[in-house]
This record gives sequence, C-alpha cells and structure tokens, in this order.
Amino acid sequence: EILNSCTLLDAVVNEAMRIKPVSTGGSRTVDDTLVVDGFQIPKGWSVAFSISLTHLLDPVTFREDGAHMDLKKGFCPMRWFDA
Repeated sequence: EILNSCTLLDAVVNEAMRIKPVSTGGSRTVDDTLVVDGFQIPKGWSVAFSISLTHLLDPVTFREDGAHMDLKKGFCPMRWFDA
C-alpha cells in the first residue's frame, strides 16, 4: 500500500528503465499476415523488437545530440508526471 503512493519513486524507476532497460528486446511469431509501414510480414515469420532502440528513437524524448539517453543530461523523472 505504501509503495502505491510513491509516485516519485515510480517516476524515477520508469526513467531509469527508459535509459537503461533491463531487457534489450525480444521476438514474436506473427499469428496472421500483416502489413507494417507498407511491408508485408507473412504468418509464421519471427519479428524482433529492440526496447533500447525504441527509447532511443522516441519522438517524444528524442534530442539530436543524444542527450535524452545520457544519464546526466537526459535523466528526467518528472517527464512521467506529464504522461
């Protein structure tokens, strides 16, 4: 119950995991053929995703100089209160 009221702690953990995710990514098997950005992905194919790359290229936090992924320059737990 006490941890549920720790909103700043939640924000700090979320921001830490955004910059240094615990998992690098994963893969899934496509259940049905689908089209993503004009590319067809057939049923049964494996697709991979990168959590680090997703955060690196996130248009909400992205900065040209890469500061958004720097622990000193980009660590901003307060961003989670705006979400």
